[in-house]
Amino acid sequence: MKIFVGVIAYNEEIFIEASLRSLYEYVDKIIVVDGSYWGPSEDKTVEIARSIGPKVEVISGTWRWHGTDHKHIQRSQYLSMMPKGLDNWCILHDADEVWDKENIKRLVNYLQEADERTMLFSYQWIHLFNDPWHKIHGTQWSMPRSVGTFRLVEGIRQFNHHMVGVGDVNFQKLHYPERVILEDVMFYHYGQAASKEKMQFKSYYYFLRDAGFRRGYKLDEWERYRKEVFEPNWKARMKQGNVLPYDGPQPEAIKPLIGTFWDRKKK
Repeated sequence: MKIFVGVIAYNEEIFIEASLRSLYEYVDKIIVVDGSYWGPSEDKTVEIARSIGPKVEVISGTWRWHGTDHKHIQRSQYLSMMPKGLDNWCILHDADEVWDKENIKRLVNYLQEADERTMLFSYQWIHLFNDPWHKIHGTQWSMPRSVGTFRLVEGIRQFNHHMVGVGDVNFQKLHYPERVILEDVMFYHYGQAASKEKMQFKSYYYFLRDAGFRRGYKLDEWERYRKEVFEPNWKARMKQGNVLPYDGPQPEAIKPLIGTFWDRKKK
């Protein structure tokens, strides 16, 4: 059995080291496809990813397919680099997601003991929001990730971030034992656990480079967008009814960021 990890990344220098280290020793290979429609990452994402170890392979470039849907071609890229076979698996993983040891070990054990008919495992996740001490809960945030880990059968492809299958067969529509939902496996998502400065930079970057983004808000000036959209949205973040305090454990790999990216003192 071989376990591969598929990652797409773009300007993820804050989280990517913790992300890759959290599952490095439990898998055979991690393929990071870096970049976007606008080009490779402009920060240290590639440098950090390549420093993790020989199991990590990084492909960095400009990805374009049908307009600005660069993520589709990036996913196709890492899938094309993974040997197909009934004993091989792909863990879908983002550069801002982190595992703890107990959960990644539990997942690997499920893969080792999987029914030969099982094509897909879905499992739980915790969405940290604004910082490591608040989480989003309720609505879609409480549902398991529909695509977690899937078998690398011939013809496998990702239709989008949330769908995988062969031909016209969508694995999410399969039933047990072909699709198994694991209630006792979860990972941590830190994509929304960012400072105001980080989120503003991300908004600014996409505002400058995506005309469709600007048209959607009918705002052509960044300063107007910042005042009329970003600032009100930021103030409303912690007032949302589905944001709850989080006092649970944090993965070991993320702990070095507490005290650097986040203050040590709990907010």
